[in-house]
Amino acid sequence: MIWGANAYILPGDLEAFEKIRDVSKWSSRMADPLIKLYTKDGLQEMWGSWCDTMVEIFKNGGDICKSSLADIQCPTLILHGHKDPLVAQEHPMHLLENIRNARLHVYPEGKHNIHLKYAEDFNAIVSKFIMSDSCLQPSLTVIHFQAAWADQCTQVNELLDTLAKQVDFASVKFYSCPAEELSEIAIKYNIESVPTVLLFQLGEKVDRVDGADAPKITEKVRLHISKSEGENKTESIDDKLKALINKDKVMLFMKGDRVKPRCGFSRQIIEILNSTGVSYSTFDILQDEEVRQSLKVYSDWPTYPQLYIKGELIGGLDIVKEMMADGSLATSLV
Repeated sequence: MIWGANAYILPGDLEAFEKIRDVSKWSSRMADPLIKLYTKDGLQEMWGSWCDTMVEIFKNGGDICKSSLADIQCPTLILHGHKDPLVAQEHPMHLLENIRNARLHVYPEGKHNIHLKYAEDFNAIVSKFIMSDSCLQPSLTVIHFQAAWADQCTQVNELLDTLAKQVDFASVKFYSCPAEELSEIAIKYNIESVPTVLLFQLGEKVDRVDGADAPKITEKVRLHISKSEGENKTESIDDKLKALINKDKVMLFMKGDRVKPRCGFSRQIIEILNSTGVSYSTFDILQDEEVRQSLKVYSDWPTYPQLYIKGELIGGLDIVKEMMADGSLATSLV
């Protein structure tokens, strides 16, 4: 979920930031909750540092996360106030156009504090989005109710990020929910402290773990994956391969990974992809013999590396080199 944010900085953005650098000029609705949390001097220092950081980012090209938008895999809700003085209209449109499976909700009279001015409606839209786009899916969904100030939540986030990258958990959808900001959802599910992890399937809560108990969280997720697979029969290797191939827009099956390729062909294709600046994911076939052998049959391609774009096989190193030379690779990556 995104609101009041932009992926890059324009000159006009800096001007808008400077106009409100002095927090004493903020409305009480905006300032009071933050002053209560940080004190007025603390808020001024933090906000001033934030403004200074934006200036430095602008000097270095202005890219906050523009180059990373293609990496976002989960359904994304963008909310925007049409009259927001801090976030130009082009910013939510850029997010919408560059994040796959994104949707945009605009408040025509909204400014920057849409989460405060339209709190009830804002929470209702977000709640509906989270529940309809995650918990109602047939696959197992794991939602971490967290708060930025809690160190234990950081530990759970790191754990879930690690699980999400493992093949065994490829069918699981992982989400993070800010418990304090989305209090309506937290109350609905009796979230009394953070971190709390809830597991859902087909709209029903099937389990929960309170606290940063990494072994227990991992155990619960594995347990419900097994139950799900038992109810729906064991996932076929073709389904597994299809999920891996479509894990990212650009997917490379190779020996090793992008940091440490373990053969010359893999190293060369990594260099080519890096030179394009495109976002891509890799899978190390040396870590999964079943995938290594089965993908050769599935794709009818006997060697590695294998490059897929938008779920379609492009080929190996020789073909990628040819496409790079004639310019067709850049076209395919768009």
